[in-house]
Amino acid sequence: MESSESEAYYYYRDKAKRPVVTICLLRDGMNIGRGMAICSNEDSPCKEIGRDIARKRAVKAILGERHALPICSHRACDALIEVDPLFSIFDLGAPKAAFNPALDAFETKILSS
Repeated sequence: MESSESEAYYYYRDKAKRPVVTICLLRDGMNIGRGMAICSNEDSPCKEIGRDIARKRAVKAILGERHALPICSHRACDALIEVDPLFSIFDLGAPKAAFNPALDAFETKILSS
C-alpha cells in the first residue's frame, strides 16, 4: 500500500485518561482496514505506540484482504470491558485487523473528514 486516501484514529481511555485502546481506520480506494491496539492492565499505554500498532494492523487487513489477529487474550478483553462495559464488536475472537468492516456512524464521519 503506497498511500492511503484517508486515515483516522480514535481512542478509548481508561479512568486515568490513558489511551488504552487505539483504533486506526484506513481507506485505500474502495477498501477499508480497521486496526486495533489494546493495552492490557499490565501495560503502560503510549499513544504513539498504539497508533503505530493499530496502523500496521489496518494495513495488514487491507493488503491481506481479510480479517486477522483475533482477540484471544482475556487480559485484552478485560481492558476493553474496563473502558466500556458494553463493547460488543470487540468480543473474544473479534479481529484486531479487520478488512472492510461495517463502520458505525462515528467511524464513517471521522474517516470522511
